[in-house]
Amino acid sequence: MHVVILGLDRRKAVRPERRLFSYPDINGEPEESSHAVLSPYLFDAGGLADPHLVVRKETKPINGMGRLIIGSKPIDGGNYIFGASERDAFLDAEPMAATWLQPYIGAREYLHGGERWILALHDAPPEALARSPAVRERIAAVREYREASRSAPTRKLAVTPRLYHVNVLPVGPFLVVPKVSSERREYVPVGWLEPPTIPSDLVFVLQGATLPDFALLTSTMHMAWLRHIGGRLTRIRHRLC
Repeated sequence: MHVVILGLDRRKAVRPERRLFSYPDINGEPEESSHAVLSPYLFDAGGLADPHLVVRKETKPINGMGRLIIGSKPIDGGNYIFGASERDAFLDAEPMAATWLQPYIGAREYLHGGERWILALHDAPPEALARSPAVRERIAAVREYREASRSAPTRKLAVTPRLYHVNVLPVGPFLVVPKVSSERREYVPVGWLEPPTIPSDLVFVLQGATLPDFALLTSTMHMAWLRHIGGRLTRIRHRLC
């Protein structure tokens, strides 16, 4: 964990000099620098017209670009999600389920490989489900899991157990951005995926993305913005934009 300790003054009684301590080596001694003014993001703001300028929260892009959204969030107690071996065993017992099992990609799978699969039953015909007892068992387990939740919104989801809490099932190529990425990467590894892959809520998704969208998200300019504005849990955390 990194801790930043700030000395605060009223705007009308600020000190003429600010001292900033930086740690090029987190285990080493700090380097002190002096500044006439610092921005809220702890860099020299002497060249800014407004040294108190901060990035405001916006609910949608201010430049007209597409909006990043989170991927599918099932809230299923793990009943719809399968590893590779679990998927094989489930299909041995219920071959019909192959129609509804889709690749499920989160940040870990996208960055490091590996396979997960998820049951996507949104449009499953009732007559087909009637012939799939193992799938119906999963649906019943999701309903019970949600009904037992302490969260009132989750309990409401028990009425529609075949649906996820967040339902993102792209119908065309889409961009994914992992929510958290290593600070050692020069660029956040943004990339294209295609249906029937279903993105999880551990990645951000840009549907209907264009090559200019991809170019901007993978640009040095965007990475400079992200390193200053994105949250950190030692790793870089992407923000919705």
